[in-house]
Amino acid sequence: MEMMILHTIKNDLSIIEFKQGYIKIQDNNKSISLSDIKSKLFEITGFKWLIESVSDIEGVNYGLKEKSIINERKELIKNQDLIQKILKSFSGIEIDDIKLSNIDNKK
Repeated sequence: MEMMILHTIKNDLSIIEFKQGYIKIQDNNKSISLSDIKSKLFEITGFKWLIESVSDIEGVNYGLKEKSIINERKELIKNQDLIQKILKSFSGIEIDDIKLSNIDNKK
């Protein structure tokens, strides 16, 4: 259930403001039960959560933002000189996908 809540918050909501016990989201007219999210967040964190939905402010969808960042990183990799030289060396070769590792996220 926790993974479903995380998935919903990350991918289905556009978040305007987020702090302990409070989330303000953009009204996205999806059939998401905010009371289910509130009760699960309470169960996980021990805090009562207020979720406010507004339609006049644009929020951030973190799932889409993450995909955008990944795509930008992939484009940077594709455009590196060494990669371009390799592509030119083999006629007709294309890059289908790039798997990014978590190496640069580890400290």
